[in-house]
Amino acid sequence: MSLSFVLTGCFDRPSPDVDWYLENPLDRSRVLWICHHRPFRLTEQACTNARGAHLKATEMAIAGLKERDRDAARRTPESQRTVDWYKQHKYALRDKLEECRDENRENQLSCLRAAQASRRLFVEGDVVYYR
Repeated sequence: MSLSFVLTGCFDRPSPDVDWYLENPLDRSRVLWICHHRPFRLTEQACTNARGAHLKATEMAIAGLKERDRDAARRTPESQRTVDWYKQHKYALRDKLEECRDENRENQLSCLRAAQASRRLFVEGDVVYYR
């Protein structure tokens, strides 16, 4: 099934489902562009399925980043976590900032490094992921 099938204008055919759009990211991005800029060229169902696949793909990517950062946090001792390390592992940074806020931490240097990383990311225009 290709994008031409979706764009044929034959509304009697079913539009691709969410899973198909997940497996075909290039077609998904094309359909999302058309849904945004020329919404009457596609069925509402095609746009809904493409948006649903985009949301699901984003959630899967975020879950992968969270796992990567938390795995890095498990492997890296707190004494070796620098400001740059926290900037690279933003979900670990978020976890650390919440831990420092919620508890009176013994390792204040680690909390200080996390706070400095958060400030640098803010100044640089980057984001810190909060819950």
